[in-house]
This record gives sequence, structure tokens and C-alpha cells, in this order.
Amino acid sequence: GATEAHPHHAALARLRVDFTEDEGDEGLEVVRRLVALAPTDVWARRELALRLARRRRPAEALAELAQAETLEPTSAATQGVRGFVLSAVG
Repeated sequence: GATEAHPHHAALARLRVDFTEDEGDEGLEVVRRLVALAPTDVWARRELALRLARRRRPAEALAELAQAETLEPTSAATQGVRGFVLSAVG
């Protein structure tokens, strides 16, 4: 309810991501909403990439990772997510 009352609050949006299952349409949309509110949130971009990879959407997942790498070029976490994405799509 709080995220609906305050739709422009990035911290609440991130909290909603934490409490939303990654399956289903809502799981993807809550992360997209967070990325729209906080485009420099590297964690949110990696989370979106993970959720896209689980849906077999590798091109979109890799595009999100490219954005994450632009924001944090030396992040080991981003490279770990890249490995997961590539593994998930074979």
C-alpha cells in the first residue's frame, strides 16, 4: 500500500522488489518501475537482467547488464550476473 501511496519513492519501490516474487508479470514490472525511478541503481539493473534471463529474454538482459557496466565498470557482481544470464540461455 505504501508504494501505491508514494509511487515516486525509489526506496519504497526497491522494498517492493525485495518482497515480490520474480515470476509473473508483476515481478518484472516492479523492477522496471524501480529502474525508471532510479536509473543509476546498479542493483536494480542487475535484478532486472536476472528476471529477464529467467524468462529467456537474453538480449534484454544483456542490454541491462551493459547499462550496469557503464555505471560500475569494475563490478564483480555484474560479471557474476552476466555468467548467470549466459548460462541460463545456453
